[in-house]
Amino acid sequence: MHAPLQAKDDDLAAVDAGITDPKKRVYAAMMQALDRNVGSILDELDKLGLRENTIVVFTSDNGATADGSNRPLRGGKHTIFEGGTHLATAIHWPQGGLTGGQAWDGLCGACDMLPTLAAMCGLPLPQTKPLDGRNIWPALQSRGASPVDSYYWAWHNEDAIRTADWRMHRYFDRVELYDIRNDIGETKDLAPTKPEVVKELTAKMDTWVNSLGAALTHQAAPMRLDAPAAPEGEVLEITVTVTDQAKPKDFIVVPITTVDIFQQATDFIEFDVAVSPDTPKKAAWYYSPFKGNTGTPMTLFFKKGEGIDQFGRDQSTAPEVRGRPGTWEHRVIGLCGTAPGPLPRQGIVIRGGRAGTRTIYLDNLRLRRADGSTAPLWQTSKDTRTQKIADTGLFKDVKVRVIDAGQLRR
Repeated sequence: MHAPLQAKDDDLAAVDAGITDPKKRVYAAMMQALDRNVGSILDELDKLGLRENTIVVFTSDNGATADGSNRPLRGGKHTIFEGGTHLATAIHWPQGGLTGGQAWDGLCGACDMLPTLAAMCGLPLPQTKPLDGRNIWPALQSRGASPVDSYYWAWHNEDAIRTADWRMHRYFDRVELYDIRNDIGETKDLAPTKPEVVKELTAKMDTWVNSLGAALTHQAAPMRLDAPAAPEGEVLEITVTVTDQAKPKDFIVVPITTVDIFQQATDFIEFDVAVSPDTPKKAAWYYSPFKGNTGTPMTLFFKKGEGIDQFGRDQSTAPEVRGRPGTWEHRVIGLCGTAPGPLPRQGIVIRGGRAGTRTIYLDNLRLRRADGSTAPLWQTSKDTRTQKIADTGLFKDVKVRVIDAGQLRR
């Protein structure tokens, strides 16, 4: 079932009276409508005399939302636990020997459908880039082992691997390992007691990442992408005064630029940054792309466990600039967790908890593509897109201006 949740009156009336939650009633009604309409499609195939030699595949692209149920699986849609990725699938093709009453529990996924259906139809695949998918038709026929070794996912602050026996999730600061044959609900983390399995699966995950050049958001950017900071000409100066009323949980986002640009899962973001000598060394600030407007609900891209730079630092912890004040530092961060999609707005996040004035300098903000090319986000004054931010009882004197690199206070 997919949003928007909408159901006809007749379908709602047929839902079990024991389901009282309004959203769950609509969800259940939609499920009944789906069942009925799949039946209508199959009935039409029967009427046309096509049922025997038509391959029908019934599956989903993710698990249920919170309005449905994935039990006994953990998680659901918008997660990469079993509940979000382990899906019921039925294939029916009488002429090919696939009829009711048969089961196969090998690994099979949506990416395997193209090579499998081509093989079932006796069609050669076109010569193209290597496919992730595998042809499972021989295994379906023999009920034998799947040719698929593993599946891999990357999602926001984690990536995960699933084999026939194991599922492992990797975060910035930990891994979780589950014996998926005996613990389908992912309830008992075996990572502390199975280091050899963790090592083996980590190697598989790294091989997959490297094969695609995926710019994982929750893993340190490769040190090979590190480079000396090279500010020149115009640089951006952001100044904010934090009052003694601002607590550590309080923050303000200062927009610096807005760019109509599309990010890929292989893109890194990089920039040069420095602070003034009178900015406290442990002043809590960091750069982050974001969606929304200052003063309204917004989404920061670099949240806890995401936005890990080449030195292994979580941007949301506000890492200090390496070296003394006035010294420029280069940072590189992967964007896979928020891609593909637009990278709309860029800003500096300032947190409370320590009163005083913060002055941050930034230059050479850009995307680094997989082919080594770069796409500018902020380079000169013409790229500046900010807005007036009124003084509050927490933050005041917010200023964004462009200065010459030689004017930076050291």
